[in-house]
Amino acid sequence: MRLGADLTRLAPVTDDILDAMRVDPQAAGHDAYAAQLELRSPPRTSVGGRAVLLTVRPLRRVTVTTVVSAAVGGMLAVLAVVLAAAVTGRPADGAWLLGAMGLGNLVGSAALAVRPLTAEPVRATLVLTAALGVGYLLVALASGYALLLGAFAVVGVLTAPWITASLATRERHAPPGRRAEVFAGMAGWKMAAASAGTALAGLLAAAPARTVVAVAAALVLGSALAMALDRPSAAPDGRPRQQALWRDAR
Repeated sequence: MRLGADLTRLAPVTDDILDAMRVDPQAAGHDAYAAQLELRSPPRTSVGGRAVLLTVRPLRRVTVTTVVSAAVGGMLAVLAVVLAAAVTGRPADGAWLLGAMGLGNLVGSAALAVRPLTAEPVRATLVLTAALGVGYLLVALASGYALLLGAFAVVGVLTAPWITASLATRERHAPPGRRAEVFAGMAGWKMAAASAGTALAGLLAAAPARTVVAVAAALVLGSALAMALDRPSAAPDGRPRQQALWRDAR
């Protein structure tokens, strides 16, 4: 009888222990799913999209070359008029130079539609940036109007794959969840650089146009060389291997 009474007194305590140990299947499933998502989610950076353009190596290499090349491209809208006036004596002939560049861009875009760019985008961007620098140098060295037309057309042809490689780099190397920020950030820098280039060319309109274009071409070539020499930094021992590989991706 005494044993039965003791068991009766222990029953409420036992029920409380069992209630505490009982697991809600729905809540447990939710917690497990959340934990699984946390494990699968790639590491996020604490910096904003614009800072990512300079902290992630592939994006930094393309951002620097894009800003410099876009600035020089913006200068051509003004320098075409100045160059045409110096060669033919008619500033209006500068419109034909820009038309040749637009036609070249159309040809380059059509070629990409037939045969898309398959090269690694960062390397392709650097190579095409260097090629653009050579194209700008041809503009500076062209002695006659026909040669100027051809040089502007070459710049237009090269611009199409250069832009394509730049877009492919943003697509491939944008951090997880930051793609929109990367695209918007780089587009903003590119537009700002092109506008600044146009304004600078207007301020330098009285300077020798060929010299200005030659210096601009040297800057484009220099940016391509500098970013080609931009080596990946060694990952610290404490950094996860997957994150290190993502950070230093080419």
